[in-house]
Amino acid sequence: MVAAGILTLDDPVERWLPAVPGTGITLGHLTRHTSGLLRLPPGRLSRRLW
Repeated sequence: MVAAGILTLDDPVERWLPAVPGTGITLGHLTRHTSGLLRLPPGRLSRRLW
């Protein structure tokens, strides 16, 4: 979609996804895994046994 010019990696995440406005998180942060968001929502931790 970036190559087609539909969006840019600098777009705020709330432009394309339901998110709280003003977080400063961009699509680029999500693609580079640098958004600071938790991997899983609270209460959804893996209970996998090793």
